[in-house]
Amino acid sequence: MGTLKNAPLVTALDLGTGVHPSNKSGYGKRACRVALGSVYGREIAISGPVYKSHKVEGKKIRVFFDHVGKGLAFRHAKVLQGFEIAGAGGKWQWAEAAIDGDSVVLSHPEVSKPLNIQYAFSNKPSYANFFNKDGLPGLTFTTVKWER
Repeated sequence: MGTLKNAPLVTALDLGTGVHPSNKSGYGKRACRVALGSVYGREIAISGPVYKSHKVEGKKIRVFFDHVGKGLAFRHAKVLQGFEIAGAGGKWQWAEAAIDGDSVVLSHPEVSKPLNIQYAFSNKPSYANFFNKDGLPGLTFTTVKWER
């Protein structure tokens, strides 16, 4: 999940933002779940979907994830939201997103040659509704390679 050994992340994208979020018990329950699974070895999902890889399929991009748990899902809307797609020009468009098994397929009519994707990539991603069926939110990501 994270990049540091023995330092798992507690996903909280769906629990509110800020230094003093209103849903403190939600943070505590989520942290407890991570500890039970990663430290104490319980068979329990400790993370929502984490970007693994993607594959361009014509005018679409298929995105693969780790931490799928019992399967992929979305909440709080009639459609999956929060994914963006861009071609070589770098203009981001809100993607039409569909869950297909353990992957998500993204497209947009104005992006004929997709190159990059991102999910919930903003300071306040209240629109993001991607989860696994274990009730844990997908982690924010972008496939843009930033120069150092």
